[in-house]
Amino acid sequence: MESPFGSYIGTNYAPSAGELCQIFHFLKDPLDRLSSLDREIAHVAATLSHLQSERHVLQQFVAAHQALTHPIRRIPLEILLDIFAACLPTHRNPVMSTADAPLLLGRVCSSWRQISTTTPTLWSRLHIVEPGLPCQSLEAASVDHGTANDAESARSEFEARMRLRVDAVKLWLRRSGEAPLSLSLLCNTDLRSDGESAILEVLLAVRHRWERIELAGHLSMRQLQEDWGSDDVGQLQSLRLTIDRAPVSNRISQWGKLNLLRAPQLRELHVVGDTVWLFPLRLPLKWDELIELNLEVSVTANISSAVLQDILKLCPRLKTLRSWAWDGNPRLESGGIITHHALETLDLHYTRGLRLIIFRVH
Repeated sequence: MESPFGSYIGTNYAPSAGELCQIFHFLKDPLDRLSSLDREIAHVAATLSHLQSERHVLQQFVAAHQALTHPIRRIPLEILLDIFAACLPTHRNPVMSTADAPLLLGRVCSSWRQISTTTPTLWSRLHIVEPGLPCQSLEAASVDHGTANDAESARSEFEARMRLRVDAVKLWLRRSGEAPLSLSLLCNTDLRSDGESAILEVLLAVRHRWERIELAGHLSMRQLQEDWGSDDVGQLQSLRLTIDRAPVSNRISQWGKLNLLRAPQLRELHVVGDTVWLFPLRLPLKWDELIELNLEVSVTANISSAVLQDILKLCPRLKTLRSWAWDGNPRLESGGIITHHALETLDLHYTRGLRLIIFRVH
């Protein structure tokens, strides 16, 4: 659009009174056109808004009906169960979280919730962490406020959380039906004067279904030495004990009373803890059935090269042996050559001394 004032646009030129009148007169038609365009735009915008609203309603209507045609609604139950099983963690046991299967599956729809909660194998694995309150929290409550009420309140809160966790574990186990169980438990015992775990008691009640069990934390052997026989853990194949700050009750003699070790199908044993005292050869194991053995325990556990040789002789099917070892007076003895036909992995860590052993593996 041509303008008689084009040369002044973008400058600091100050028009005269006469020129101001000319500018106002010149802008009359453009201002009218601008107002017309604004009205047209408002009309088009209103039309667009109406069309968008109508489209949104129609889209929801169509989508709701299209959802009925989705193939997942017609998928055979056995395939859906395979998909559910594939959603479970592969490198660990599932946790009690709605962000993790199987609980996550029940949040998709009521149908999936009904299917998942009535499929025992989805609930046959579980990792549990006992709720715990650090000792320093109780101390701070007492020191900062000068009364025992705060410490008692903290303890009550802990006990309430523990009851909820116990109830959740019981529900989970009920959903597992009679399926073999893979369970892992991390014990926190800072607030338990008796050193016993309420959750472990719940797990012990279904010990006849244990297939793989892993217990970690501040464990008391007393709780694992109830009056029951090895047949009570007849399905147990793998036992892992990671013991932190073992109490005095975990003496060497206590290991001989541990009926878990007498499980007829036990193939894997892991005992880890730098405060664990034991004589490996006194463990009541079915040595000839062991496939994997891990003894990362205290130097006071009397694991020497000679003991390791005896273990290998007792375990013809052993594929993996990991152990800490301690040789106070290292020397090469006659008969130190061992031939083993099954061993695939040998991982030894010597904390003192080294008695040379030659292994011939076929």
